[in-house]
Amino acid sequence: MTVCILTKIPIFVIGETGSSKSLALHLISSNLRGSESDDDYFKSLPKVHIVPYLCSSSSTLDGITKIFDKANKYQETSSDVINVALLDHVGFAESNSSNPLKLLHTLLEPIYPATGPTVSFVGLSNWHLDISKSSRAILVQRPKFDLNDLVNINTKFIKFNEAEASKSLAEAYLEYKQHNQTLSNFYGLRDYYASLKMLSLTPAENIQIALARSYFPDDQDDYSSKVLSKIMTCISTGKPLILTNLEKIYGKLYNLWNQNNIVENTEQKVYEENSNFAYHISLKCESK
Repeated sequence: MTVCILTKIPIFVIGETGSSKSLALHLISSNLRGSESDDDYFKSLPKVHIVPYLCSSSSTLDGITKIFDKANKYQETSSDVINVALLDHVGFAESNSSNPLKLLHTLLEPIYPATGPTVSFVGLSNWHLDISKSSRAILVQRPKFDLNDLVNINTKFIKFNEAEASKSLAEAYLEYKQHNQTLSNFYGLRDYYASLKMLSLTPAENIQIALARSYFPDDQDDYSSKVLSKIMTCISTGKPLILTNLEKIYGKLYNLWNQNNIVENTEQKVYEENSNFAYHISLKCESK
């Protein structure tokens, strides 16, 4: 990608969400800053300026034209800077019946007497484009992550006591992604990274509960039962109790929070109340 940007060769990068397409471009733009670069070699290279456009199914010819015009205007006023017209999620624009991407046929191929594009071009997509577009640029495809890739990623986030634990986590993700999602790729690599970050901050003894609570319906019910059991224990023993971020549990506490537990003559009696705290975000319950 760096070579293509510096030489103004158009490039499409194809890969699923979370495969570091945008990250790669960010690393290039944050390091290639001309004389302001930290590295001596990068100081000898031109500064890279990104002119982004987020594509969608409602993208138009006019919108894409304007982003190239904007990049060209920047280029005319800054000869020591390489301007990059970036079409992010370019695949979405293909779903538009007006086919706004047909404009790329002329924008990516120089028209005589020009010998090459005036600005660099990068297109990022989660899926393959029509061959009539992708054939007009260098095409780079990010492969799908396999088990070894995920295991390697796991070790960057979490220090596992056993290598088998990291492998089991990666296998569980692949199994969940391929067979347990209602919507295809609804839970992707970015979500996996976010989970790893959260797990890295979670005490080891709570990791299994955290995973079960998030992804596995059967274990979610088991988790709910454990939480309800702890709540009942606190109520019966008179311990203060604060609940937060348990929306899945609150609805099951309707009858409990409609009761007032008191001790009278060493016997516990229950009196009904009209108030319902089941849907409060934060609850504090004390034995009276």
